[in-house]
Amino acid sequence: NGKEWTNNRKVGVSVGVPARLPEGKERLNNEMHSLVGWLQSEGCDRFAKGNERPRFRVAMKQEKDVQNILTLARSECEMKDIAWNTKLAAVKDKTREVWRIRFQNRGIEEMLEDIGYKFNCLSAEKQTPNGIMECNNENIKHFLQANFEAEGSISIRDGVIDFTSASRERSEEIRALLRRFGIWARIRKTSKCATNGKRIFRNYYTVTVSSEHARTFKDKIGFLSEKKRKKLETVCKKRCNPNLDLLPSRDILLDLHIKTKIGKYRLAGHTLGSMYCGKKDVTRKTYVNNLRPNLQKLVDSVGKKVGGN
Repeated sequence: NGKEWTNNRKVGVSVGVPARLPEGKERLNNEMHSLVGWLQSEGCDRFAKGNERPRFRVAMKQEKDVQNILTLARSECEMKDIAWNTKLAAVKDKTREVWRIRFQNRGIEEMLEDIGYKFNCLSAEKQTPNGIMECNNENIKHFLQANFEAEGSISIRDGVIDFTSASRERSEEIRALLRRFGIWARIRKTSKCATNGKRIFRNYYTVTVSSEHARTFKDKIGFLSEKKRKKLETVCKKRCNPNLDLLPSRDILLDLHIKTKIGKYRLAGHTLGSMYCGKKDVTRKTYVNNLRPNLQKLVDSVGKKVGGN
């Protein structure tokens, strides 16, 4: 109920959590985080037939994105003095109108294994490596940039940023990493056809960032491509919908009103005090600017007579 400690947890119970998660420690360089983000989003690392080693395969519409992955992989190999096939290049698949690359590299495999990367997983089974979840915010920024560039989209009409994955766990992990930057996101489940050409109908989980959190995303993370950056600028210029960022406050305020006999308007410090006590949750902005200062004022007035309804 927001007022007592309890171990009795069940569906529908509101739990207070930190608005911003603490920063982790650095494990890899920024380029490696970008590479992991691209491989997780657009790559396939299934084992080749008769071989217990992963073969990395990537297929994308834009040649520059595929070349970017090659550049990141080559850079990591040069930095760690790992052998790399310099003749490896993107090849255009005329059947599906996409660019493809395929490669195997023991050094990259070992680096990914060190951070807990799991190979040979279906899209719905993918998870963010523990080594990524523990990294500092600068590393996480590059990881999120790659993920949102690959599997993210922007709706100017709705004013939202979306990240979609077939893996529920991965979507939850992306949402948790966004909270490192104070960004709150929602997850919704949808069913649609896969985009891999097989037209498989399955569940997807979409992480949605909107309202003032879209502005925070622009300032602290952002997109890599100019096209998506321009779209995000347009979204951030739109008026925010504060009703997308609500706190579970209605029952707490109603309980305070009943037990203290303080009027609803005086308690909430807002003209909508009667609505906020039992009927409507307050927005985060209203809580910070109105409700919290007013409650603090009432606490400081203990033993004194206060006027108002």
